[in-house]
Amino acid sequence: MFNSQKPLFSKPVLAGIMIFSTLAIWALNSTAPKPISYPKMAIETWQTDSGIPVVWLTQDDWKGSNKLNIALSFNAPDHNPALTDATLSMMLDDPLPLISSTINQRLSPLTASVSSGYNHEGQTLYITANSTTSFLKPTLNILTQWLTHPMFKALSFYRWQRINDPDLSALFTMQQALFLPVSRSTETPAEKSYAQLKKQVTREQVTDYYHQLTQHVSRITLVGNMDKVTKQAVIASLNRITQHFRRTPSLPPLSFKVNPHSHVLDKEEAQQGLTQQGIALRPLRSVQDWISLQLWGANIIDTLNKQNTTQYAQLNFILSPRLPWAWWRVQHSQETKTLPLAHMKDAINTETLPSVTENKHFNPLFTSFQQQLNKRSHSPDWWIKMATEVTPPNSALTPSDFAKHYQNAIDTFTQKNYQAALKYLFITSSYQENQVTP
Repeated sequence: MFNSQKPLFSKPVLAGIMIFSTLAIWALNSTAPKPISYPKMAIETWQTDSGIPVVWLTQDDWKGSNKLNIALSFNAPDHNPALTDATLSMMLDDPLPLISSTINQRLSPLTASVSSGYNHEGQTLYITANSTTSFLKPTLNILTQWLTHPMFKALSFYRWQRINDPDLSALFTMQQALFLPVSRSTETPAEKSYAQLKKQVTREQVTDYYHQLTQHVSRITLVGNMDKVTKQAVIASLNRITQHFRRTPSLPPLSFKVNPHSHVLDKEEAQQGLTQQGIALRPLRSVQDWISLQLWGANIIDTLNKQNTTQYAQLNFILSPRLPWAWWRVQHSQETKTLPLAHMKDAINTETLPSVTENKHFNPLFTSFQQQLNKRSHSPDWWIKMATEVTPPNSALTPSDFAKHYQNAIDTFTQKNYQAALKYLFITSSYQENQVTP
């Protein structure tokens, strides 16, 4: 019979168990992978004298660095992509008076440069500058002249007209498939081809549209290291540049809505060269939503590239604040008799996607993502893109929120978070496939 008065283990045995347990815990802790520590971001915000919000992101790793990224984000309510492209292209051509060189040719000796980007909800001008005083002062002088009094010259407009960019046409075709005009009319841009829209653009429209941009500035973003002197010089220049600029008073109504009807290519169509697929997304709510899209995108591209019928695959996200979307292209081998995937629509099926359903696929995918992010998160170039393209103005997820919470979001991320995020993000009824014509 069991004697409850007698200890179950002797003191020496208990001591051995305690020592063994301690050693076991120590061994597990020493062999378990340590969480990656991502750089902590410092965030400051203020407004220009004209009331335009400014956000500045920096980190300790950049102390001593002379690289400064500046982005001007606009929300002009024009939905003609050809006019937007013309305006931004001509801004990067030769917009300074009495000079025939491009703006980047003028900035190159100062180790500075500019570029642009836009989508169906916003436009952005990117500036990379050298914050060393001897370089920064003349750079800011050129930028002030460039942004306050640009000249849209006839020769520059002619050069833009001569550019043939099939990628823009293909992108516009996918946008037309994903989004329907709210009110149909013969003048609705979405009902015309990109080539038709381009032919109708005039130089006078470009001048007017740039003025429209300056009256719909939504945010200025700074990324990089600035000491007190540099910061004051940048603040003064931004005040001069934006003296006659105005903040977007309110978000303009979108003239598009999500297409609720899918279109899928038949087998013969999908075998003929280059195809592209797209899907409308719901707006990002959190860093975990963004992580989920990165994992899903890596999974899709890896799956496509492993198919012997795929020559190359490319994926892009347009994470605008109200109608975001994703699209990817696949160049098929001409010899193939079967589709690269049984159904391209499988790419958005969260019930069968390997990274969603199986740990053996999810875990290495997430580990690879963490390692890549550990490298990218130390780069000012990466942060300026994150601030303007992943957390754009008017987005529910702000640059400050992302910078403050991305470490914790990654540390606590699970496959269940991934599953739930994709189910929320995908508007599956909007899925579209089309061919890209040469």
